[in-house]
Amino acid sequence: MAGIEGDWQWTHSRFSGCRQTGIGGAACTVIAFNGVDTVGDEVRSFGTVRGRLGVAFDRVLVYATGGAAFTDARTSLGLDCTFLGCSSANPIAATVEFSTQKTGWVAGGGIERMFGQNWIVRAEYLHADFGNLSLFLPSLNCFDFGTCGLSWSRNLHFDIVRAGISYKFVGF
Repeated sequence: MAGIEGDWQWTHSRFSGCRQTGIGGAACTVIAFNGVDTVGDEVRSFGTVRGRLGVAFDRVLVYATGGAAFTDARTSLGLDCTFLGCSSANPIAATVEFSTQKTGWVAGGGIERMFGQNWIVRAEYLHADFGNLSLFLPSLNCFDFGTCGLSWSRNLHFDIVRAGISYKFVGF
């Protein structure tokens, strides 16, 4: 059996954190010649368009699935060096918001079982991979006048296990 399937799901995948840009002082507190980097990262939803290929045994369908996946990752990077700058005499405070649309791949498999004439119970596993997300907030507060700032990188992927129940209307 073969078919095409599409879906869209909401998620609450979030990360936030901060770190000192120098040594000494309380964590994530701006003090003389030090600063704070902040990162906020969020994925609210993603969707897939997949082909399905399976084998039916009586009232059971075992299938493999794969195709394209789509998401929008939102990230904010912040750099706060307002008290004597991060090892510099130039104070800086900046925050940049990024919205990155990513396209990737999805693959997985599942099993369906038909009960009665119209009810179907289903279990499925999917792995969606959107590759690497790398962002950079530049800063000109460098004694060596080189490129410095805040960089953020992460592998963007999801492993999904789900179960469902559906009703097949007569005549369809």
